[in-house]
This record gives sequence, structure tokens and C-alpha cells, in this order.
Amino acid sequence: PSYGNFPGDKIDVVYSEGILTGYRYYDTKKLPVQYPFGHGMSYTSFSYADLEFDEGQNTLSLKVRNTGMFPRQEVVQVYIRDVKSYGFRPDKELKGYAKIYLQPNEEKQVKIKLHDRAFAYYLTHMKGFAVEAGAFDILVGASSRDIRLKKRIHIDSDVDVRPLPTMEDTVNDWLEDDRTKGKMTSLLNQMGIDEYSPYYGLMIGMPMSKVLWFFK
Repeated sequence: PSYGNFPGDKIDVVYSEGILTGYRYYDTKKLPVQYPFGHGMSYTSFSYADLEFDEGQNTLSLKVRNTGMFPRQEVVQVYIRDVKSYGFRPDKELKGYAKIYLQPNEEKQVKIKLHDRAFAYYLTHMKGFAVEAGAFDILVGASSRDIRLKKRIHIDSDVDVRPLPTMEDTVNDWLEDDRTKGKMTSLLNQMGIDEYSPYYGLMIGMPMSKVLWFFK
């Protein structure tokens, strides 16, 4: 919801909701809703089964059966959840769907090809989309709250989405980053400082730009 920031003042409107608009807000905050995103009324029922994912083709497949008494249509929805990411992401995001028509007791295999960016998200410091290595949940259902099938996959990526520590980051930030820890440890050794030094607690809270003053 944007009502907390709208209409703003005479000059600016702050869109502080970011990407948490619509179902992404309510599902991430786990708030109850009257009608979930993707919900539709029907005079029949459907069952979902046998979810498979072909990573090479970026395509998933499943079987859907009309278990009711009337011929009807069903919209099969695919959501992706990034289990653990560097940047903030919603609980899940719609990444694909398919609409099918089934007679009573009829079953069809549904195939849905996902977009190349289905597992990516936009990172401002990289000025582009990137896929982060790790675990992702493929969620298939009749709405964002009615998830019928789930499959966890692991994606490899050679892209490190973390920004490198800058001169304005603290010594501790440099020590906690595996890409800069070695250089930072070497620098502290040159200064004769380790975790047992009386000034260690003060030093690790200093920005790197201040630390370099000791070498001028």
C-alpha cells in the first residue's frame, strides 16, 4: 500500500513501498486478505501433481486434473522464492502461468517456460539484473496463497552480487568480507594491532579512510 506516503508534498512523492506492491506486500508481511492474488471462483475443483523442473530448458511441468463435475478453466501460477539473498526480495514473485481447459476427470500435462530473468533481481549497485547462487523454491498453485506443489532447486552462479567494501566502510566490514579480509588482516599486522590489542575495539569501528591517516 502506498497510502502512507501519498500524495506527499507539493514537490515530492516518496515511493517508500519499493517493490512491495500488491500481493508482494501482503504475502511478505503475512497479512490476511479477503481474496488472494490470482484467486478465482469456480464450480469445479482441480488437483496438481508431479512437478518437475528442467534447469537446462528453464521449463517446469506438472499434471493438472479436473476433479469436479463441470468443464472449466484453471490458471496454473508459478511463483519463485529466493530462500536466502543478499538484497531484499519479496516472499515470492509470480514468474509464469498457464491457462488450461479441462473436462470432468480430464488430466493434462502443463509445461511452463520461465523467463531468463525468473531467478534474477535488480541490484542498484550493479545497475542491472543478476542471479545469485543458492537455493530457490518453485511454488505452483491456484493463487499466491493456495500453493499446491513445491520444489527446491539450487542454482550455480559465478556472479558475486555483494558490493566490495569502500573507503567509507569500517575495518570490521573489511574483515567480515572474505574478499578483503586477507588485506585488512595484513594491514592491521603492519600496525601491530590484533584482537588482543587495547585499541582493537576502537579500530574496527573506524572507516578505512581514517585508518589510512596512520600511514601518512
